[in-house]
Amino acid sequence: MGEALPARARRPRDPAATRSAILEAARELAAERGPESLTMSDVAHRAGVNRVTLYQHFRTRQDLLGAVISRVSDEVTKLLTTAAPPGKRIDFMLEYMLDNPEVGRLWLYGILSEVPVANRDGWERYLAGIERFAASDTTVDGIDGEMLAHVLQCAVLLWSVRAQSRIQDPDECRKETRRFGRELNRLLRHGALRPGDDEKGEER
Repeated sequence: MGEALPARARRPRDPAATRSAILEAARELAAERGPESLTMSDVAHRAGVNRVTLYQHFRTRQDLLGAVISRVSDEVTKLLTTAAPPGKRIDFMLEYMLDNPEVGRLWLYGILSEVPVANRDGWERYLAGIERFAASDTTVDGIDGEMLAHVLQCAVLLWSVRAQSRIQDPDECRKETRRFGRELNRLLRHGALRPGDDEKGEER
């Protein structure tokens, strides 16, 4: 039999507080086991509620995971839309992913399983910021702002998942993540080829 899960203390009925406790319990379990292993029974036990109460708030496991991902998206939005250059946003996001290892896994799970996520506002605001950067006087002509936004998001997301699954030592993981951030920022600032060498690179 599996190890017993610690339950939260029972609390007076408060729908908002109960919902928040359920979401926090689901997030904790997703961090410990991965979102693919999340069960409604385990979430109810961890949150200190019965399954009837849980199903009153979330009719299905997919609904619950979608709500958890939406909550995470709200947090990520604050980083994505902070008043800082894209390079600084990359650093903020990488640090955040290290401190919240479940975020990358939840995000990736949501994409692969097509879990419906209610909050799209964060992405729209992030995209608008990258497009403003792409159109500014500090950048070269011809940048596709939307695709750059996807490139940066995917790079940070996939690195965080890969690093945490391959590098067991936390200090080493943080060190390698800083290396990754420096290289991603270098590519953002300068690109990988010298001006005029792109055709030569294709020939090779």
